[in-house]
Amino acid sequence: MLIKSADDKSKRLALLEDLQKSSLLRVKRTVERLKLTEHQALAEERRKTWQNVTKLINKYLKASSEARTSGAARERVKATAREIVCLTKPNADLSAVAKCCIRFRNVPQLSRLVA
Repeated sequence: MLIKSADDKSKRLALLEDLQKSSLLRVKRTVERLKLTEHQALAEERRKTWQNVTKLINKYLKASSEARTSGAARERVKATAREIVCLTKPNADLSAVAKCCIRFRNVPQLSRLVA
């Protein structure tokens, strides 16, 4: 029979915190080494993706407010939702930016699409 002590748990927690710190440090060093924060073109592409997703979210919200009375609006909601899902797929360029934009807007219907 194995008895776990509180001391054993604290050692594991300390080890986990050290792993998280070392992972964070490794990521920071990699970003600095690859100079990922210095590329203007990358920042511009992120901005374009953010703006595109914001436009789609606004289009989705407008169509969903009209969807109660119009079948065409329901189709626009579905089409816009499909476009948003395509932008947030893992193989899409800058999908993390699109997901972050959706989470930032905090629209429950869209959050379910991304999850």
